[in-house]
Amino acid sequence: MKFKNYLFDLYPEYPIGFNLEIRKDPEQYSKQLYDDIEKIFFSKEKLESLKFNSIKNKCQNFGHGDFYTLFIDDGKYRLSSDYIGASVYWAKQAGLSDEDIVEYLMISRTIGGHIVFPRGQGTTVNKARGGDKAYYDRFDLTLLAIKKWYLNDDSKINYAIENYRDWFALFESFDKFVSFFGLEGFIYDESIIDLVSSDLEKGLIIPLKREDIYIPSQKEEYRRYFNNSNKIIKDRTEKLDLI
Repeated sequence: MKFKNYLFDLYPEYPIGFNLEIRKDPEQYSKQLYDDIEKIFFSKEKLESLKFNSIKNKCQNFGHGDFYTLFIDDGKYRLSSDYIGASVYWAKQAGLSDEDIVEYLMISRTIGGHIVFPRGQGTTVNKARGGDKAYYDRFDLTLLAIKKWYLNDDSKINYAIENYRDWFALFESFDKFVSFFGLEGFIYDESIIDLVSSDLEKGLIIPLKREDIYIPSQKEEYRRYFNNSNKIIKDRTEKLDLI
């Protein structure tokens, strides 16, 4: 079964014009991605469950190119898409080939590889979790930080979550946040799955118990991380595509 791929849809003549180094970012350029996020995660029933009245996908331009944003209740909350797959940058640092990375992106850039976070009130969760100063864009560590916030515990990006506490408070608990965004695949036996240490293809599931900030630097270890992430994303895409 073929699902929409928001990265390669931006390149109708793919592979012509596609370059990993200067690829277009669906979080900025893909109207289809934002339309699908609106449809899947913010149906009328889901909006009402959060006591919202409206949502609209708008294209904005602040002098450095167009980008899309979801406006809830005329801007009470502004939501930007965030890619939750394994980082391409760190994959290249670990020595994976462009061909391997493109094959991975064929799955990770479907709907299951995306979520939304609010912006407009200081450093966002999206920005805080990136790079070698935080979580290397690892989504398992991001989920652990969000879980810690709901439990009134601290994490390295707690300040960014606090910037948007009104948003996260809407979901009341970590379990409800996970359910709302269809993130159950990242959870096993009430624990977040460690995407680096686990080997899901072999049925080995390691729970992420603490904020152990690490990114694989060896090719095969990063490939396993890629595969773990993609397995969950593929399952999530199949589930969300039915909505």
